[in-house]
Amino acid sequence: MLIEDDFDTQFLFTECLRAEDYDVVPMEHGKKALDYIEKHGTPDLILMDLNTPFLTPDEFVAGVRKRSDGKDTPFIIVSEKSDIDEYAQRLKVNGFIKKPFDLDPLLAMISHNLH
Repeated sequence: MLIEDDFDTQFLFTECLRAEDYDVVPMEHGKKALDYIEKHGTPDLILMDLNTPFLTPDEFVAGVRKRSDGKDTPFIIVSEKSDIDEYAQRLKVNGFIKKPFDLDPLLAMISHNLH
């Protein structure tokens, strides 16, 4: 699952990940993502931007983690925030990448967390 509120960035991420044979479910924000998860189950990995409307990153991660199928779901944060490492530690996510970035490190992090 990819949570990104900027349509152009979401489209670019989605297309790049699909080109690598990943099944991508793009979402604009955490509330929509949680609604999807309630109906379809927790995805294998969640790639998320920190700046999306309706839910804070803390609320979204807590919402996923409280599910029995979401306790061990890997999260990767992709953000422009200067304190992204502090967010990553507080949210106890599996990794983070600061925008802008090269695609290869992100793909390596995704692959590492899915296998």
